[in-house]
Amino acid sequence: MMVNFPTLESITRAANHIFKQYKEKKIALTETERYNSNESERKYQLDLLESELTNDMKTFKAKYAEEIDNLIDEAATASLTHVIDDDPTIAKLIDHTVNELSYSDDKNRILELLAYKIRVMNDTQKLTVLRQFGQISKAVSDDDNLDGMLSGLKSHLKLALPKHELQLMQLKQLRTHGNPTAAYDTYHIVTKGIKSL
Repeated sequence: MMVNFPTLESITRAANHIFKQYKEKKIALTETERYNSNESERKYQLDLLESELTNDMKTFKAKYAEEIDNLIDEAATASLTHVIDDDPTIAKLIDHTVNELSYSDDKNRILELLAYKIRVMNDTQKLTVLRQFGQISKAVSDDDNLDGMLSGLKSHLKLALPKHELQLMQLKQLRTHGNPTAAYDTYHIVTKGIKSL
C-alpha cells in the first residue's frame, strides 16, 4: 500500500511547473526577432534564464529534503504511541510452523498452508507473523527454491503495518530515490551532454 504525501507531491508539481515555464520562455527567447541583430543579448538572456532555473531547482530540492525530514519526525513520533502486542495464538502457530519446517521434506507445502492462514488473519495477527518472520526464513534458508514464496509472504504481511510504519519505510526510499526535479535533471544532462559533444 502506497501512502500519499501531499506536501511532497506539491513541491514536485511546483518544480515541474517552473521547469515548464522555463522551456516556454526559452522557446520565446530563441524565436523572437528582437534579438536577431544582437545574438550576444539573446545569449545573455538565455544564460540568465538558465541560472534562475538552476537556483529554483536547488531550492525545490532543499525544500523536498527538509519536508521529508519533517514527515519522518512526524511519522516516528506517531509510531511511538501505536504499539501492537503479539497475538499469543499466532505466536504459537509460528513456533509450530518453524518446528514443522525443521524436519519436513515438503517445506513448500507448509509455507503454502501458512499462506492460506495468513490470508484470513487480521492485521494484529499478520504483524505477529511478520515480527517472527526471521525464524521462518531461517528454517528454510537451505532451500533457495523457496525464496520467491518467502518474499511474497513478507510483502503481503508488510501491508498490515500501521500507517506510520509504512510512511517511515516509504520516506526512507523517497529520501534516497525521490527527486522533485527529475524532469529538469534529465533535461540538464541531455542538453549539457549535447553541448559537450
